[in-house]
Amino acid sequence: MSIFEYTENSSRGGNPYDIGASLGTIIYDSLVCFYKLGENLYISLTNNQLPKIIDEVFLNTGIVTRAPFQNRILRPILKERKEKKSGEGVQIGWDHIYCLPPGLCVDDFLKIQMELEMATNSEVNFEDVNGLLIMSIFTNQLPKRITALTGHEKWNFPLECNKYDLPIIIGESRQGLEIIDLAAAPHVLVAGETGGGKSNMLWLFLLTLAQYSTCYVIDLKQVEFQPARGLVTMADTLGEAVYVLEELEIEMRRRMALFKQVNVRNIKEFNAVVPNEHRLGYISVLVDELSQLSPDVVKRDHPEYKGRQKAHVHLTNLMCLARALGIHLVLCTQRPDRTIVSGQEKANCPVKICFRADQVTCEIVFGKGYYKCSILPKIPGRCVLKIDSEKEIQVYEMVIKTSPRLLKFDDEPVSDVDGKPVPDVDDKPVLKPVSDLIQTPRQELIP
Repeated sequence: MSIFEYTENSSRGGNPYDIGASLGTIIYDSLVCFYKLGENLYISLTNNQLPKIIDEVFLNTGIVTRAPFQNRILRPILKERKEKKSGEGVQIGWDHIYCLPPGLCVDDFLKIQMELEMATNSEVNFEDVNGLLIMSIFTNQLPKRITALTGHEKWNFPLECNKYDLPIIIGESRQGLEIIDLAAAPHVLVAGETGGGKSNMLWLFLLTLAQYSTCYVIDLKQVEFQPARGLVTMADTLGEAVYVLEELEIEMRRRMALFKQVNVRNIKEFNAVVPNEHRLGYISVLVDELSQLSPDVVKRDHPEYKGRQKAHVHLTNLMCLARALGIHLVLCTQRPDRTIVSGQEKANCPVKICFRADQVTCEIVFGKGYYKCSILPKIPGRCVLKIDSEKEIQVYEMVIKTSPRLLKFDDEPVSDVDGKPVPDVDDKPVLKPVSDLIQTPRQELIP
């Protein structure tokens, strides 16, 4: 008998697809108990029941094949089961290792990912290793709220931030603390409905990026990030946004010339071969409400059309060309359709974050057929993060009223206790012009 064999007689003496007709039915050997309280459905699960529940999901969704010329059903066979632990040694889930029958692959399981997650009340990821399917099941539950700062204390950066060149803290997933290295990302796209927590996340990004890079904020709503004026470079009008992006492109071209002269490919290699005084730092740009820079959402005779067009050209150039040069962007909008974010720009944002949104927006961000963001609980700060796979995240809640104080990394007070902003300063970016380093002989650049 094949290890993949699953005969019809072995499935409770009947058709393996006949699971039960109604909620009131007690289903297959009492593996899952249904309780109907009002309109809510509660599923009682234990870790020992997971393999059998997953097996039934495989059958119900057609993840089986038939042996040729025989009346046999072949299904995935659980070969090994391992506990999955966090870095602190706490169990956060399980790894199920399956042998797959001929005719099945990882793509077949990705199609039923949502069904598996709902049946097991967990987060499920898949990986193909040496012909085996590794199903990672994260059973930890997310908290409804995580407050990062509740008063005027300074922000204590997690030690994990030291592992990255340009870390940005996202929040907590079922797997633990989530930190993205923006230097490796290289750009991030954030989407979602109003009130979901996008601005709170950008404040969280701002706190870390201001510590590790020269940070620029384009806030055409003109209200959200005003408390940070004087601590980071702000642009809150279309003219200022065009100026910032134009100067950043000049800086990008300057860095290109430097890298070409020294014969290096990226900022890490450049900083490794030049003296300390000539090393370059990272530059980060946060754009809140990207739609205000899009020329396609206004008519050609609109007074802002030419300005938006210039801003969009500079933005596209930075996204396509600046990633190896140490210039990285975070773009935020409610609905990143093609009038706001082109296909080319979206392709340059492999890291995507989406808060609660309708199904159309989910598919725009993550691809056709994805709808998890549309069924996220209505909890501020709950979102889905996609890098290699999708993860549900609970974002840290920031006390925005006191956030400007946290951007100052010395002991000098930067605002009053009641959160009044610091005195206004010149908000134009001071970027160095094309440096004399370009004309410097190469042997003088390299120590």
